[in-house]
Amino acid sequence: MTTHVRCGTLFTGDETTTLTGATLGFGDDGKIAFVCDTAEAPPVGVHDTVLDYSGLFVMPGLLDVHTHLAYGNAKSEEDIDLYQPMEFRALRGLFFAQKVVAAGYTSICAPGDSGQISLSVRNAINFGLFDGPRVTAAGRYLTTRQGLTDWYPTWIGVPDTSIGRLVTNKDEAIEEIRVQVKNGVDCIKIAMDGIQTRDDGTLVAAFNQDETTTMVTEAHRGSDLSRVSPRRRMHRRHAEKRLRDWPHTDLPAQHHRLHPTARASRDQRPSVARRTRIRGRLREHA
Repeated sequence: MTTHVRCGTLFTGDETTTLTGATLGFGDDGKIAFVCDTAEAPPVGVHDTVLDYSGLFVMPGLLDVHTHLAYGNAKSEEDIDLYQPMEFRALRGLFFAQKVVAAGYTSICAPGDSGQISLSVRNAINFGLFDGPRVTAAGRYLTTRQGLTDWYPTWIGVPDTSIGRLVTNKDEAIEEIRVQVKNGVDCIKIAMDGIQTRDDGTLVAAFNQDETTTMVTEAHRGSDLSRVSPRRRMHRRHAEKRLRDWPHTDLPAQHHRLHPTARASRDQRPSVARRTRIRGRLREHA
């Protein structure tokens, strides 16, 4: 069966211009079968569906490759790690997933949350319990004393409710990766550095090359799961190791972090892209 979507104005994403009076069709697999003028569209079959959006603007669903659903409007690390129980955070994550899809984002990557919150939101959506985007979900960040998520004093440590999992050696890192893979993550997040800097302002690496290679090798054992969270100087190492990255856009000098990867000619496409099928985003046509 084919669904015929009659569009007032259609933006396909392939060109800078829009189409007027066009129809697109997609099958049960969700893949677009045709885009053409409505007058030239294939005939509607007996079992086909027609969606008349001739007064609306239609465009492909958007992708957001860095969305932390469970964080809420956090103002501090404590807001993320401590101040709400895990159950509330899961409900909050589902609430924001619905906000995301209502804004036109039909595929997102949730790179790291406490517990299995992102995984649970993903599963609830996949099971049809709630509307939401396609979610590529990670578990807790793998971190060290110099990495993101170990931001409290040493006498407090990294709480179990934190978004991070502190690993103190390679064996602990491998075990955490295996646990997350068993839990069904789509990707592994590794915090390659944090907030500690040298006198010259460069960041201190959270993992050395041997540790990084060990984690990536384990993550790739039978799958393609590893993702890293690089900031500034560490980016070149990730490019050389063929890892995919999530730059933190709230940090300064964003454009400087992209150049080493470009020069290394490495892929920098989000994992969510392989899961995406295009859905129409509709809004009233002004």
